[in-house]
Amino acid sequence: MQITKIRIENIKGKAKLEKSFAGLCSNKVNLFVAPNGFGKSTITAAFSAAMSGKMRLKKEDYYEQNKKNIPKLIIEYKNDDGSKEIVVSDDKKGEISKCFYVDVIKNPVYAKASHMKIKGKNASIARSIIKDVEVCKKRKKVEISYTYKEMKKIFKKNTPNLSNFLNSKEGLQFLNDHISEIKKCGSQKRISSVLKEINSENASRKYVDLLKYSSSKKIMEDLQNQFRLSCGEQVCYLIQFVYLCDEVCKKAKDSLKYVEYKEIKKMLDERLKEFNTTGLKLQSKVSNEKLYVKFGNASRMSNGERDVLYFITRLLKFSISVEKKPCILVIDEIFDYLDGTNLLAAQFYLSQELTRLKTENKIVFPILMTHLDPAVFSNYCFKKMAIHYLTNKSKLTENDKIVKLLKLRNRLKKEKNEKASELEMYLLHFFPDNWPIPDEILSQLGNGFWNDSYSYICYLYSEITEKYLEKKDYNALAVIIGLRIKIEERIVEMLPESKKIEYYNKHGSKKKFRFAEEVIENGDMEIPEIFYLLRPLYNEVLHLGDDWNKDKNKIESAYLKLSSIPIREMIRKIFSASAEIKTY
Repeated sequence: MQITKIRIENIKGKAKLEKSFAGLCSNKVNLFVAPNGFGKSTITAAFSAAMSGKMRLKKEDYYEQNKKNIPKLIIEYKNDDGSKEIVVSDDKKGEISKCFYVDVIKNPVYAKASHMKIKGKNASIARSIIKDVEVCKKRKKVEISYTYKEMKKIFKKNTPNLSNFLNSKEGLQFLNDHISEIKKCGSQKRISSVLKEINSENASRKYVDLLKYSSSKKIMEDLQNQFRLSCGEQVCYLIQFVYLCDEVCKKAKDSLKYVEYKEIKKMLDERLKEFNTTGLKLQSKVSNEKLYVKFGNASRMSNGERDVLYFITRLLKFSISVEKKPCILVIDEIFDYLDGTNLLAAQFYLSQELTRLKTENKIVFPILMTHLDPAVFSNYCFKKMAIHYLTNKSKLTENDKIVKLLKLRNRLKKEKNEKASELEMYLLHFFPDNWPIPDEILSQLGNGFWNDSYSYICYLYSEITEKYLEKKDYNALAVIIGLRIKIEERIVEMLPESKKIEYYNKHGSKKKFRFAEEVIENGDMEIPEIFYLLRPLYNEVLHLGDDWNKDKNKIESAYLKLSSIPIREMIRKIFSASAEIKTY
């Protein structure tokens, strides 16, 4: 199953927001990457509103805060057989929660007003409170009555003790799965007549007799498969199950729920203890017959401590609440503010839960919202991870002229061909003289490439000044190469004439910058800070390789960075003077 499109209408700052996917895949982490203001909180608000039935929004989450703007969330998905489906939730219908189990983990802090008197006057003070997490219902203690002494009297001294089996999750799950077979073994005369003759001493000999009957055979085969019991042990377990039949029928289900509840509580308290560095006593508590974690005042802990403690609590709640239908789990930027250790631990627990749910044949679409670009920050280490940029999707293909140029440069460098250095010097860095591009290079770049470096660089500069800065569709690679060349052009203006040739012959941006620093900063000038701040834009994306999928992510990352308003304004400053190439 794959989600192919998400469309949102009239939520928060977006009248419409639509994102198509080559494949939003299940059971692996999907990173939604975008700077602030590009729709991450809109997507989170939409899924929060669609969690249960019709869309339910706070007034401030309506587009333009106007309730007449009807909110809508549309999901298109493709089934394994290739068939396509569309589900819609709005103010009149809630198809999404019928088709998907939806959960959202987001910032848990809210403001709570408290009233007090200050110098005899009433005053209200807002405190930041961390939302309580209701993990699950409290379960009453229910146990199947079992006395081993009694069993030994009835079935003789070699009878196996089932105390641990009857108090374990696996054992109780087995009983719940086989209640109908246990009932049949006790009620069918032919089976019960065989069982009456059995005790722990002759159990092995009676094994073959019990295989004749489907109910007893089913129980014994499953005991062997799940618990690796011998033939005699299988029979001894069976005769005790039948003896306890009434108890099993009455209590097995509730007893299993109690054991699961104890396991959840224990796991929750262990994880809280593992991550708790606040110095506060944090553990689960029962209130109104429900199991809670109450964090209280947010000022008592750091943002990072708050986020990781809340996340592990909510993740456990999600994992025990997952239903048989497909699930969508949205995690809103919580990971972005964790330190390195907690970030790795949180990813470990998330991947562990996803693996467990997959083994149970559950379909989960985990969506992590982040403003940290994975191409720049190595925050995310999941083995299986898909990156989806919410900014304008790149329309560049492998046939794009600039893509071809960068791939050719990469191939020539691998072959240790001297033409790679020429390409870099004249087409990827600033050089004042016009370079007629040799035919042997043009033939590899295909029809339509520019014949000389002046024409090519004029295209790059116009892509920036006439398209990118005017907020029209642009080629991100052209913008980034043009930016680097313009920055180097400005640096050359600051160099003395005697040092320029040496600068041109330096290979790579780092070496050029280092050389320019030594020359310029020995004089009365210095390289502007803005030149350094913009360097990360072209550090990675201009090195395309042989894997187009990886290259596409690099290009999407470039569009993400260039979509930033501050970045656009910084580039505008660089190009504030004439964009024409100067000859020296």
